[in-house]
Amino acid sequence: MTHHHRLTRILLAAACTAALAGCATSTPADTNPDTTHTTTSSSEDPFAIPQPLNLAAITNPCHLLTQQQTTTLNAGPPQPGNKSAWGQKTCEWNNEKFNIRSAPDTKQKEGIKYAAFTNTEDGKPTHYIEGYPAVHSFPGELSCATFVGTSKTDVVSASFTVNTDGRENPQYQKPCDMSDKIAKMMLENIPSP
Repeated sequence: MTHHHRLTRILLAAACTAALAGCATSTPADTNPDTTHTTTSSSEDPFAIPQPLNLAAITNPCHLLTQQQTTTLNAGPPQPGNKSAWGQKTCEWNNEKFNIRSAPDTKQKEGIKYAAFTNTEDGKPTHYIEGYPAVHSFPGELSCATFVGTSKTDVVSASFTVNTDGRENPQYQKPCDMSDKIAKMMLENIPSP
């Protein structure tokens, strides 16, 4: 791949992830561990998928979260979103406090390695959710997107953006914690092949 093509792909990926994250200003990712994060030893493949999931089986991205999960989040009803930068359907849950967006990627076949390459300095996952490699994209004060590898080729992203009425809610002060929580919920709904 020529340098020009590689740079173009990086810029396109940045535009894709910026669109998902609501174009927030970039700040360092929160490194506080919580129950959704796990570790891996350096001798293991950082991109290993514990058990591949069949993301393509979810034909409607609004089904990545169940009604019970969205009720728990107080997210409101799902609305079809604009297509992702790679041309797949997305889904949004939007209210005065926050916006959630689900965006599956089963078309690009780049897997989490590409998300890590375009969003991290070392090209490796930033953390793990239920053992699945994950990357934060453009973490900021008001928004964050979490990309999680569901197989060697597929990735699901969950973005969380704080809206005006949610800015005083302490639960939303760390948007990456929320996008990780939502990504974990989405993983629960993706079947095994």
